[in-house]
Amino acid sequence: MDLGNEMDQLYKLIATNARDIISFSTPDGICRYCTPSMLDVLGYEQEEIIGQATSKLFHKDDVKALRNQTLTDDDIVSYRALHKKGHYVWVESTFRRIHEPKGTVGITRDITQRKKNDQNLAEAQRIAAIGSWEQDMTTNVVYCSDEFFRIYNMKPSDFDGTTEQLMMLVHPEDRKLFESAVERCVAGIDLSIEFRHIKADGSLKYLQARGSISEDKQRLYGTIQDISEQKEILQLMHEARITNRAKSEFLAMMSHEIRTPLNGVLGMADLLLDTELDETQREYAEIIRKSGNALLSIISDILDFSKIEAGKTELLQEPFHILNCIKETFDVLSSQAIEKDLDLIYMMDPTVPSEVIGDYGVLRQILLNLVGNGLKFTTSGSIRVETRLLSEDDEKALLEIRVRDTGIGIPSDKIEQLFEPFRQLDHFMTRKYGGTGLGLAISKKLVELMGGQIYHLDTVEQGTTFVFTMKVKKMNPNLSDHSVEEEVSATATPSLLLLITEDNEVSQLVLKKMLTQFGHEVDIVNNGWEALEAVSQNNYDMIFMDLQMPEMNGFETTRRLMETSAHRKVPIIIAVTANAFVEDRENCLAAGMDDYISKPIKKDKVQEVITKYMENQYRRSPD
Repeated sequence: MDLGNEMDQLYKLIATNARDIISFSTPDGICRYCTPSMLDVLGYEQEEIIGQATSKLFHKDDVKALRNQTLTDDDIVSYRALHKKGHYVWVESTFRRIHEPKGTVGITRDITQRKKNDQNLAEAQRIAAIGSWEQDMTTNVVYCSDEFFRIYNMKPSDFDGTTEQLMMLVHPEDRKLFESAVERCVAGIDLSIEFRHIKADGSLKYLQARGSISEDKQRLYGTIQDISEQKEILQLMHEARITNRAKSEFLAMMSHEIRTPLNGVLGMADLLLDTELDETQREYAEIIRKSGNALLSIISDILDFSKIEAGKTELLQEPFHILNCIKETFDVLSSQAIEKDLDLIYMMDPTVPSEVIGDYGVLRQILLNLVGNGLKFTTSGSIRVETRLLSEDDEKALLEIRVRDTGIGIPSDKIEQLFEPFRQLDHFMTRKYGGTGLGLAISKKLVELMGGQIYHLDTVEQGTTFVFTMKVKKMNPNLSDHSVEEEVSATATPSLLLLITEDNEVSQLVLKKMLTQFGHEVDIVNNGWEALEAVSQNNYDMIFMDLQMPEMNGFETTRRLMETSAHRKVPIIIAVTANAFVEDRENCLAAGMDDYISKPIKKDKVQEVITKYMENQYRRSPD
């Protein structure tokens, strides 16, 4: 076989087995030759195409676009070609003009799947609002996705594909930073940068670019995302945090400013009631105390709600008896029940664990709110607390507690407002019954903290029924199910030497009267400097330290006491403050104080804290 014959056979073999369509058309657009792959790509036999104008296979919209383009031999064009079965197939062609014989050689391949993938990618980018770009590092030409142009609100035809124009889209003040980030990316460090873009109307758009270099360093790939909304949200969150901080500081200040004089009112009322009074005087003193306690309750509600809203309420996990919690709630509210001749009744299903692990104080507060609410709106009958077990496993139990009263009930059109803060059933209730309208809102949030739900139960009975659930941990069955009662010594409390560090004269008087009634010796100083001097001259057993004082506050005074008492024992330091946030107590303990009591000061709390430290009146000196 001669060489010419061999080459003809080889060309025929290539043409027969080529997967792409190889074609030749004369200048009049008539196909003079095509490979058999025409059948695989578009479904036509060779003879069906040869002798026909190739343009009849083009989609009409693509014909217009192709005619408007000035094509060179190096251009690649994409268009839709008509399949014999009637549908269009996306194809990609390169054309090269030849002079002998005169005409055009084309190589065409099916890119339908690639086009579908591109469309899926474009749709994914549209949904995610993330555009993409790609830079050819040899030519510096930049290719961008449709979403890229949508983000910049520009047409693809407005972009010339140069890195210079790409850089013009970056805010002038951010360009050096952007260029440095791109240089690092080319060196192998992934690109991640936030920058600004000036929109046509002069406003700013915040964008984030990410990118990486290909292994062969020939392509730089990246994404672009509009983060203006996220930046706005972050700004709003920052402003909200500032507002919340200001609100907390304002509430702390107001708490201090209100509780300090209230401490004098309630403290003096308590002291007055301990003296010999005639019936009228005692009645007046009781009215003062009740009014002060009502005001204190309102302040506490507002502070409790603020703490919960700020996410500063944390649940404790300690063993306690549910029945004891209910009984203590009844003890606190019993005087109100007696005044109105109402019965307080509790019922506990025998399946309820007697002792569980959870937050005793939170449950007590919920019960105080709900039972207190019942007492407020009930004039005759009773308030009943019923507890039952809903479900349990080896570790946890789900309990349900119902609080029923025989009061005025709740109108059906007002039920949706029940757990909204600062809402009461009607304006007349505010006048007649008082309160902040926060009790149920606080209860709802506390119940949710315990993994439960609270709701109003519609019944045919008179009155109102609130139901709430809570999750608690079960006690280890190997541990005793019975609490051990400690025997309290009945011996007389020894007289202690105590120091009051307080700048408010009324608060000084109230606390001194309480302490002297307990049989203790008391000295008073007005600020931290005087406290340091007094401690240097006397061996005090305990210091009651106000936190907010002129010249030197309680925290600084405590710190200096620790520093100056390295070689001797430091008295027990009890913080006394009108602030009532959880972090206040934590700050006191962190500063080196031993305990914390808040104003208004109660005699029983003072006695309790003294008794607590009786057997250990001094802290150990540091080694």
